[in-house]
Amino acid sequence: MSESETPGFEGMNRRGFFVYVQTSYVAYGKPPLSTVVERAKELDPESTMKKQTVSDVLRAKGFPRLETARRMGLGIGGEELGRLFEQAWRAARDNHRTETHAYAAETARDAQSSGHLPLSAWFQRYRVLLVQVLLMLVSLIFVGVSFWIEFR
Repeated sequence: MSESETPGFEGMNRRGFFVYVQTSYVAYGKPPLSTVVERAKELDPESTMKKQTVSDVLRAKGFPRLETARRMGLGIGGEELGRLFEQAWRAARDNHRTETHAYAAETARDAQSSGHLPLSAWFQRYRVLLVQVLLMLVSLIFVGVSFWIEFR
């Protein structure tokens, strides 16, 4: 089996990864965060993971780096769980890329078929014109206020 294969994690996305980590954490008895950090350091002396990092991953605050995911597994359940977290992380990353590209392609197809652009693309296309119109409006307001002051 190659390193990139992820048996059992084929459909895993980022949300699924976090659920898997949280479920594993509970299944291993919800060890204290300091214990997770210490175990990870014992099994991987290069680990610099902090309690805040463990807390962030358990609360699904930002997708972790691969090494962080592996070290979380090491700290929670040892070598095997570290390997499983790494596989789950790779599957979630790959599926996220696939989902993101598929969504972008679908949005582009919809825009082409309907002739409508998403708001962000419309803004990018017409931003110079919008800035010019805003400057013109500000100038007109300034001129109007100046005349009002002058002729009142």
